[in-house]
Amino acid sequence: MQEERGIGDWSQVSRVTHTGALLIGTYDRFGGSPENRARILVEILAAMRERTRPGFVVAIKINSDDCQPGGLEQDDFLVAGKMLSDAGIDAIEVSANYTSRPNIRAGVNECSFLPAAEALAAIVKTPVVLVGGVRSLETANAVLAKTAIQYIALSRPLIREPNLINRWQSGDIRPSTCVSCNACYRTSAHACLFAVGH
Repeated sequence: MQEERGIGDWSQVSRVTHTGALLIGTYDRFGGSPENRARILVEILAAMRERTRPGFVVAIKINSDDCQPGGLEQDDFLVAGKMLSDAGIDAIEVSANYTSRPNIRAGVNECSFLPAAEALAAIVKTPVVLVGGVRSLETANAVLAKTAIQYIALSRPLIREPNLINRWQSGDIRPSTCVSCNACYRTSAHACLFAVGH
């Protein structure tokens, strides 16, 4: 579990990151079926609600695919997402268990997890967050307009251009200058090697 601090209603956010593969081979009430694997998340959520003030935001970043034998697959992920939504989680960010994809190009191969996020957003009331490979404002707006996904998350584009959102808001809607080389992950501070000053 990670605790994050930001602004506004999300001033204190706890995020639980889940990998179903951690429960492979367990045969207690947390192992085996997709429902059993998701049960631990629902119980963690309930415990967090008991220990936090009303309005405290709890979100989860969850794999749509663990990408390993016996791990979470999309059907399992949808079961877990629906159970968490029914239990009152505040947001579900959809990811997968592999290193960020290189060579992403705006308008060509954006949105790595769009099919999974779209499938989840169609069956839950909880806001779904799409992360992974969004490089252009045009793509982000299209996702929000054409699907039930409510939020877009950015990582590497903001490492490359911390002022990206301000740039887009000012009217300069050129895509992110991130080249998706993943070199930022090889620096101690996750710094972009191509950004000014590095």
